[in-house]
Amino acid sequence: MKRRPFRITWPLWVCLFSIFMISAGISRYVETDSGNILIHDIEVESLEGYLYPARLFRPIQASSMNRRPGITMFFGSSGNRYSGDHIAMEFARRGFVVLTIEKDPDAYTGPYPEETMENPVDSAYTFLTTRFFTDPERTGLIVFYTGSGTALESEHLLDFTSVHFVSPVSPMINTGNIKAEEFDIRISAAKYETDQDYLLLNKESSIEIFNSSHAGMIFHNAVIANLLEQFHEELAIPNDSPFWFSAQSQQAQILLLLRGSLLLFLLILSTGLYSFFCRRQKFNMLYAVSGVVLSILFFIAISEILNFFIISIRIGHPFGYLPKLSHMVTRFSPLTFALFIIAGCLCSLSIKTKKSSVTGEILVSDICGICLTVLCMIGFFPVFLNGSSGWEFLGLIRYRPLICLFTFFVIMNSILFRMVPKGRLPRTCNSVLTGCMFYFIYCGLPDAVFL
Repeated sequence: MKRRPFRITWPLWVCLFSIFMISAGISRYVETDSGNILIHDIEVESLEGYLYPARLFRPIQASSMNRRPGITMFFGSSGNRYSGDHIAMEFARRGFVVLTIEKDPDAYTGPYPEETMENPVDSAYTFLTTRFFTDPERTGLIVFYTGSGTALESEHLLDFTSVHFVSPVSPMINTGNIKAEEFDIRISAAKYETDQDYLLLNKESSIEIFNSSHAGMIFHNAVIANLLEQFHEELAIPNDSPFWFSAQSQQAQILLLLRGSLLLFLLILSTGLYSFFCRRQKFNMLYAVSGVVLSILFFIAISEILNFFIISIRIGHPFGYLPKLSHMVTRFSPLTFALFIIAGCLCSLSIKTKKSSVTGEILVSDICGICLTVLCMIGFFPVFLNGSSGWEFLGLIRYRPLICLFTFFVIMNSILFRMVPKGRLPRTCNSVLTGCMFYFIYCGLPDAVFL
């Protein structure tokens, strides 16, 4: 007895779309703390006139009569102004003004004069200390990953009241004439997938090791709590208890979970929309192409609306969001795009077995998904609990982002292809659709994660 394939009906599609929009609204509610946080995409101008893209999280209580402490968050080449916004939200909920800034200036197409361009950390410091709603005597700096090298070159590094490096690049910390302890920098390091040079730092440096992977530091609730406690202690305004509550009372993980679910819903909704075209009795090439085009336009339109007006859809990677259409167009690569289409077609191939009549068809993506899932489980599991990870044991740390992305790709392919009726034309067109959607996702990942 063959198993009946799963089909999305119009009532179910509308129901899923309603859940999708409700989840987006709840995400926005959490991110803005029910409207108590004002979030603006801005540009911070350097001394040379270059514009650094930035994002400002400002509590509505911050004003000239109630000047709040300011915190700069910087990721270097690892991320952008949207990275770590769940951490910025936690600080803004507690009365801090937070500015996340990118490394590369915007609206500039010529070569960057690195030797003369003002450091983005310096530009952020000047911006925060000159606002009427921030306290220039209480400024903090949080640096993640590759941003450590740029931050240590900042002229205003010693002017910050409190500084914290999260999983900094170790060669930048204790080499040459640069010593972390000279700047009174507190450091948080990961126990797994971290260069052991962290442990060779001068004992005078305040280094805390967390039971986490290198990439997982940005999500770890203990790391976030540690940052909240430090800056509350060192930047707090006297008699400011109404703005403070337990560092363990976090909503960041809820926000990340909601955003991750948005991407899954969007993929299912787009494929479900295409499946309606495949069920027509006179299904032909016209219906197939129309279904793919309309589904892609739906995918892009919804992601654009959410990115501009509601909330950015998180991909799942620590720094990955669905990109704006303009970003995807400027980054378009015909070769990479073709590879995603070909991968989608290969994953849709079915394997005939004796058990297939009972369990349903077996796809190539099913087998690949199982193998890659096992590989990821080994990679993220500490090997013998000796301070290293499975990725280090397998020698695949550099390719970890690609492996994780492809694992997600093949697993979702197994789910999405079963929503489309059997047939060469419907499956081929669906391969094009899924390839386009996942290429769009790929364009949202910064180049640094593949280096």
